[in-house]
Amino acid sequence: WDALRARRCYATTGERIVLRLSAADGARMGDEIRVRKLPHFTMSVAGTAPLECIDFFRDDLRIASHDLMAEQSDLSNRVRVAWCGSGGQGNFRVARMHWDGLLRIDGARVLGAEPWAFDTPDEGLRGLQPQQVAWRSITAGDWDGVVLELDQLDRAGLTFVTEPMTVQTPLHDLGRQPRLFEASAPMRRLELRRLPQQMPALDWSGGFDDPDPPAGAHAYWVRVRQSDGAFAWSTPIFTTLGMG
Repeated sequence: WDALRARRCYATTGERIVLRLSAADGARMGDEIRVRKLPHFTMSVAGTAPLECIDFFRDDLRIASHDLMAEQSDLSNRVRVAWCGSGGQGNFRVARMHWDGLLRIDGARVLGAEPWAFDTPDEGLRGLQPQQVAWRSITAGDWDGVVLELDQLDRAGLTFVTEPMTVQTPLHDLGRQPRLFEASAPMRRLELRRLPQQMPALDWSGGFDDPDPPAGAHAYWVRVRQSDGAFAWSTPIFTTLGMG
């Protein structure tokens, strides 16, 4: 209870991820500090699946990021197709968005497909053919998706067909960085990512600095994304800069 009152806590999507954030002056998650010079921030995470990305925020602005997936050496012929969206703010009935649909592959064959981050037994893959994969999916701000194993990518193209979004794009030029398609009113996202041959580690530790910190009160925090779609968010360190 003392830790909760002191805000020395963090959130996850349910997985038992361990996350710590601190500052060089001894501040920890939940602390409020007043400084004339912004301290260096350090964090560590022990995940339950390979870690994909670590993001460092000032308020709602992402100011630094480590893409651990992009740092892996060799790419595979596995492509993750993931989508998320929300119909609006509120409970699940208001927020849910139906993504029932399919994708088609041209210029390559689908050797296999795995569901990714589906939440309920009613969702998941509903059909697999050499050039087509179908599914049922509902999101409410969370991610769902499918991981494809293709025989090659040199001539491959993808057509993604759902009610919220329809996208057609080549896959031969898909590199280390994910490709993102976005739409608003309501918010929807489609992300394509070519996966590495070897996945990143489950643990990571490192540091962050704000290269141009503005004066005033700000919240510094980190977000962790795992390769299985799970997330963790630290409680901020609340910093007032410019007042001794």
